[in-house]
Amino acid sequence: MISQCNDIRSLQWTMFPVNKRNRNAGRYAALYNLANGLQQKFLKELKIDDLDEAITLYRDSLELRPVENEEGDRSNSLQNLAVCLWNRYENLGTVDDLEEAITIEREALALRPPGHPDRDASLHNLGFSLRMKFEKQAEVYDLEEAIQPLRAALEIRPLGHQWRSSTLRHLIHCLSSRYESQGLVKDLEELVTLRHAMLDLCPRGHSAHAISLHSLACDLRRRYVKTAVISDLQESIELHRAALQLRPPGHRDRSSTLDELTLCLSTRYDKLGMAADLEEAIKFRRTALKLLAQGHPSHGEFLHNLVC
Repeated sequence: MISQCNDIRSLQWTMFPVNKRNRNAGRYAALYNLANGLQQKFLKELKIDDLDEAITLYRDSLELRPVENEEGDRSNSLQNLAVCLWNRYENLGTVDDLEEAITIEREALALRPPGHPDRDASLHNLGFSLRMKFEKQAEVYDLEEAIQPLRAALEIRPLGHQWRSSTLRHLIHCLSSRYESQGLVKDLEELVTLRHAMLDLCPRGHSAHAISLHSLACDLRRRYVKTAVISDLQESIELHRAALQLRPPGHRDRSSTLDELTLCLSTRYDKLGMAADLEEAIKFRRTALKLLAQGHPSHGEFLHNLVC
């Protein structure tokens, strides 16, 4: 890989001969492409020195592009520099890198107005970085701000867009976090809508189908608790049954689905008084208890629920 990178260095410096006419264009292309090559090399080999050099080169390329041009050179360099800073933050945990990435992403977004072909990427990346900052520092305003660009990105990443599921996932995480802290029914309503959309993107056979079923079912039960609409509880039960089929004995997440399904059946029994629900809830609780060895953190809770 080292010789490969040396070839990249040579190619970029010789591909664009420098003369009075195209000195800046040639140097910009050389810096940008070398930085890009080092960025890709880092992703393969995870050597932080490559990432540090890529960051330096992207900064140098930006000095040659103080304003945006028709090719989008400045916004492209800004976006790639932000990604590099995020990668370094992920590896070293330096908050200053994350802060700078967010500042740079804001500038890149400003250079990509509505209608720009890469606006969706800038919106998504800014929302994602703000979400990561919230998870690090727990400042609610970061979470609030993250939701807006992610919603906007989703609007211009329609069904069939290759990155729609990624934006959906991060927006769901943000809304779920806000619901956990504020308990707003409107967030839960939006979560259910987005969970349905995610399930549509993860049909049967997809690696994320089971978790999509489970997550939607959990939010439907939570909405039932808030609104008492019985159809939410009914749908939650059906989805958990489907998830349970995809999590056979031995599956690491079988116990969590059993627990949620049991909770739904117990809740429906309390509401409608059907003995069959109570019988099934007891059966599933016993099954879940067998999956949890003595000493497991949830063992006592399951024993309590079985008695109750």
